Amino acid sequence: MLTIAQQLSLSRTTVYRFIAAKSFPERVSKVKPSSILDPYLTYLQQRFNEGCENTNQLFREIQAKGFIGSHKQVSRWVQYRRTKPAKSTTKKHVQNPFSKSQMQVIIPAPTRLVWLLVKESTKLSHYEQLLLKHLIQNPEIENAYEIAQQFQKMVREHESEKFDIWIEHCLQCSTIDLVNFAKGLQRDHDPVFMAVHSKWSNGQTEGQVTRLKLIKRKMYGRANFDLLRQRVLFSDTS
Repeated sequence: MLTIAQQLSLSRTTVYRFIAAKSFPERVSKVKPSSILDPYLTYLQQRFNEGCENTNQLFREIQAKGFIGSHKQVSRWVQYRRTKPAKSTTKKHVQNPFSKSQMQVIIPAPTRLVWLLVKESTKLSHYEQLLLKHLIQNPEIENAYEIAQQFQKMVREHESEKFDIWIEHCLQCSTIDLVNFAKGLQRDHDPVFMAVHSKWSNGQTEGQVTRLKLIKRKMYGRANFDLLRQRVLFSDTS
C-alpha cells in the first residue's frame, strides 16, 4: 500500500478507499469558478502580447470598459505572466538570474571529476569535454591534467624511457597528492619500471582470483575444499 501511495503521490487512505471500491472510482474533475475578470481576459491577453505589462495601465483600460473588480485581481493575473520585474519593484526583491537559488548546476562527485583527468580525451562525451574545459581553467588542475595524461600515455604505449623524466616532473608540481604518488613509485622503482616496460601483466592472475572469490561466495561457505576445487576446475561462474 505504501509503495503504491508513493508512486501515485496519493495518501494511503485514498489508496485503501480505491482498493475497497466495488467499481472504478472516477475522480471528480475540478470546475474552475467563474470570475468577474473573465469577460476581460481576451483583451488583457491581447494587450499583454503587445508588450504592456503595467498593471495600473491595464486596470485603467478595463475599468473604462466596465470592469468593477479590484486592482488586486488584475495585479495577480499580470504577476503570473510577467516576463520582467515591474519598474516599481525594489532591488532587494529582484532576483539575480545567476543567484545560487536560481542556478541548480549538478556537479559530479570528486571521484568522477578525477576520472576526467585520466580518461582519454577521445573517449569523453560532449558534456564531459565541456566540464573538463571548465576544470582546467584552474592552473593547478591544468598542470595535474597534463601530468595524468602523460602517465596514461606512457603506460599504454610502454614508453619506459620516459618513466624517470615523468617522476622528476611530477615531484616538482604543486599538487601534494601527485608528489606523494611519485614518491611511492620511486620506492618501488624497479617493479614499476618493468611494468611500464614489459607488455606482460598479471591481469590473468587477478582475473582468476576474482573468479575464485565469486565461486566461493556463491557456495555460502557450506562446501569443503574438494568441492570448491572441482567447481573451480570444471565449471564456470554462471
